[in-house]
Amino acid sequence: MLMAIEGPPDGWILYGGRLSATPATVTLTPDDEDKDPLNFEVVMDLDVIDGRLSCTRVAAQRLSEDAPGISTEDLRRIPVASYVRLAALELGLVREPTDRGWGQVGPLPPPDFAKSGMTDEALDQFARLYAIVQAAGGKPSGVLLNDYGMPRATSSRWLATARRRRVLVEDHYRIEEAVRGQR
Repeated sequence: MLMAIEGPPDGWILYGGRLSATPATVTLTPDDEDKDPLNFEVVMDLDVIDGRLSCTRVAAQRLSEDAPGISTEDLRRIPVASYVRLAALELGLVREPTDRGWGQVGPLPPPDFAKSGMTDEALDQFARLYAIVQAAGGKPSGVLLNDYGMPRATSSRWLATARRRRVLVEDHYRIEEAVRGQR
């Protein structure tokens, strides 16, 4: 899948400064390496809604004038959530602060990050993971269960504790608001 991005210079600061996100228009064009290629191009507008990069518009375009039309069956095959996640993480629309500005999201916490309980470090790793997955349009409780073996009741308890201790702050604002001093 080949991707092209167009986006404005402004963006969002998410989770109290833990991440940044950039709205964009993403064009996805099938290529020979796709497992199940679509026979058309997909154009998606992405923006931040409630702390997560979300698709706000999706369009399908024929690859050429003589290409076949696009059916409703074709439209159902568009993996919107996967494309949002791909754009968010692999193309860098969601980024983390580094000592030199904003950079690609680094590796996720190790599988055993929670083995010692709710330490400050473990809660910070939990909050980081939660924010990254949420900002990329995913479901944190599902990732915590499937990838970390943390049951939903446990992840809910960790989430409540991280919020109460202000390790995870669900404060999202446009960068231009911060620059103008409105934040």
